[in-house]
Amino acid sequence: MRHKNGFWTFCFSFIPGAGQMYQGYMKRGLTLITLFCLFMGLGLLTDGLLAVVTPIVWMYSFFDTFNLRSQLMEGTAPPDDYLIHVEEGALSRILTVRPKVLGWCLILVGAYSLYEIFISPFIWDLYHIFGLYWLALLLDRLPSLVLALALIGVGLWLIRGKQASRHTEEFPYYQGGGEDHGDRQ
Repeated sequence: MRHKNGFWTFCFSFIPGAGQMYQGYMKRGLTLITLFCLFMGLGLLTDGLLAVVTPIVWMYSFFDTFNLRSQLMEGTAPPDDYLIHVEEGALSRILTVRPKVLGWCLILVGAYSLYEIFISPFIWDLYHIFGLYWLALLLDRLPSLVLALALIGVGLWLIRGKQASRHTEEFPYYQGGGEDHGDRQ
């Protein structure tokens, strides 16, 4: 395999995923640029709360470019693969098993859009007309508050899981019968 130019590798390493793609690792690069853009977008929606992850993704991508280059030069590079694996059929299973989760996500995105487009400007007008300072404070922090409560709720839901079915699966009832192994005393 022909080695890539070190200067261009260095230049592309500053763009998350581009250094990997330049070296022929398209799946790996696609994963990194997707993660970077995802956390950047979530950071904008959460007033910077999740944007702290973007430098971590950027640094991982930067140093992974040079690590991958040295592995390619030594001939020990792994095959190109996605960094995050989703088993085959997982999306269709989520849509069939958990349609309520997808429904709630769509409702939340729609409600946030309605808030930003219609409700927020109306309330800001009320604030300016009547001087309701508490309303301005609430309006300013409402999206972050709703997102924080939603994340806590989802976290509790994931931790709690299915309590009733967990007990029956872990400790099946004794059915009796079976083979007689004699007296053991």
